[in-house]
Amino acid sequence: MRELISDLGIEKRLAETRVCQIWKEVVGEGLSRETAVVSIKRGRLFVKVRTPSWRNELTFLRSQIISKLNRRVGKKVVREIVFL
Repeated sequence: MRELISDLGIEKRLAETRVCQIWKEVVGEGLSRETAVVSIKRGRLFVKVRTPSWRNELTFLRSQIISKLNRRVGKKVVREIVFL
């Protein structure tokens, strides 16, 4: 199966999809209620944030969240998070 995924060239896209799926687990229940993953493109994860105060709080947690997401996926998929 891994060989087929690699041959089709969709391994990166599957990893990106996985990042979106695990967002809630990584940031926790509380933060996930205040955020929603919009998309991921070229290593940039776009996340909609409910209020400016939460957006500000998340900027301080950005590097930790990136590390946790990449660790869970098993490769460096997210290079940056853009909070909208």
